[in-house]
Amino acid sequence: MAYPRINVRNIPGNHENWGKLVKTWSTGKNYVRHVITDKDPFPADVDPKNEFPKPKDFREFVAQAQAAGVQLFFDDGEQNADVTGNEGLKLEMIDVPLDTHYVKLPHRDRIAESEARQLAGPPYPLPLFYERIHGTKPLPGETSSPSQKARLHAERVGEYTINTCG
Repeated sequence: MAYPRINVRNIPGNHENWGKLVKTWSTGKNYVRHVITDKDPFPADVDPKNEFPKPKDFREFVAQAQAAGVQLFFDDGEQNADVTGNEGLKLEMIDVPLDTHYVKLPHRDRIAESEARQLAGPPYPLPLFYERIHGTKPLPGETSSPSQKARLHAERVGEYTINTCG
């Protein structure tokens, strides 16, 4: 069975949580449990407990997302059902070597579906954190301090990964 694209629910804090989880999987540092402050915006050390190891299957992927406070859904433009982990989907995580550039192309059916939805639907949806950071232009007070930069970085990494790698 083919499923719609998975996305991160557009609710406060969800994109930050997703970005922190992605950064945890990538670095082994526990961004998920790290409290962002101006003095300590990023975790310094690899998590010895390895609370969020790279998931080996789809069920573990969803379970870790839920444990990190991330709500995922199937972005079909109508029902947008929650991802439960019981869907029987496969998972492949790829560590991209520094000397290699990967370009992951979406399936042509996903492009056609997205284009049709854009033509028929409301304005292009952007994550809520853009509203927090921009009015009609960037707000320096939301992007200047180390903690603000850390939060934005987690949101952007998460957004990039879910939108271009999934």
